[in-house]
Amino acid sequence: MARRMKLIASLATSAAFGLGLVATASAQVLVMEDFESYADTSALNAVWDSGNGTGELIDEDYEVFVFGEDPDPVGIRAYPEGGQGVYHPGGTAMEYLPTFAGGEPLLPTTEKSIVVQGEMFDIGVAGNKRMSIGLRSNAPENLIELGQYNDPASGPYYRAVLFPAPSEALDPSWQQFELPLELDGDDENEEVSLGDIGEVWYTYRATITPTDITFQLDVFSDGLDAATGEAGWDSTVTHPIITGPNGYDSLRIGGPSGIGSGGGGMIFDNLLLELVDAAVDTSGDYNGNGIVDAADFTLWRDSLGDEVSAGTGADGNGDGFITDLDYDVWVNTFGNGELNESFATAVPEPASALLAILSIGLFATRGRRA
Repeated sequence: MARRMKLIASLATSAAFGLGLVATASAQVLVMEDFESYADTSALNAVWDSGNGTGELIDEDYEVFVFGEDPDPVGIRAYPEGGQGVYHPGGTAMEYLPTFAGGEPLLPTTEKSIVVQGEMFDIGVAGNKRMSIGLRSNAPENLIELGQYNDPASGPYYRAVLFPAPSEALDPSWQQFELPLELDGDDENEEVSLGDIGEVWYTYRATITPTDITFQLDVFSDGLDAATGEAGWDSTVTHPIITGPNGYDSLRIGGPSGIGSGGGGMIFDNLLLELVDAAVDTSGDYNGNGIVDAADFTLWRDSLGDEVSAGTGADGNGDGFITDLDYDVWVNTFGNGELNESFATAVPEPASALLAILSIGLFATRGRRA
């Protein structure tokens, strides 16, 4: 099925550009839902609480029409190569019934970040549409929602409310994703609207650490940044938000906070909830081989005192000058990262190499150049 293959692709690309810095490879998957295993809506409701009974399992033959007579059923437009998902018209959300943290609240730690991700299909017609993928506590506390909203304009939004101080207050609570102007349509009004984007799948993602939440959006669910054409997200924003002690114990799809969607529903697919190793700081990797090792010290030593473009070469702190501060960055990140395969002929120094370098006096040059 096309959508099943898309889920695998999205997992591969999320590790590449979803977390910034260098993310470690391991992840503990808590929920991976592509809806392909269900025979019918009754089977779906055994895992996803039906709420108001309106969310239903659909495939390429689904023939709901929204905003008049469309040329093809919405099912075939969402799944031209076949597949299954959930159509929800709005209102009470569907909740994932199995516990995903052993019955305990899910909390981010300094070692593990929480990632929630999912895809939503929209027909690209502006209207009073309010649909979301939600992760929250039933306390209620720590409410995160990703999806479409209609204020001040219809489009993709994110929301984070009911978090304890000193978290940043989002005002208004629904924040519209800022999209690259490369997505602006023929009207060339320097504003990206649903009409400009058209009928597409969106991938939403939130990465939760103990100190902040990063919200990301991929228009077209293609793994490409529309501004550059390269691998990446179309929009990324981070807010300093601290998760309260009740954590997260509810994964939902449908109407945000149970509100209706007068502009019609959306299709949900490829939901993912996982714990990932916290991002690794490789800012001391001055030669770009993926790992902070002795070769980076050599690059720092040979360029000490130089003025460079900010953040390039051995400028670990990004001030545009190679100084002792960049040496400190190297020391503090030594051993972090993994060797890039393209540098396979190079042998990374073990952690003990740092002491060996110190012991033989290779740092004698430190501070000689202004």
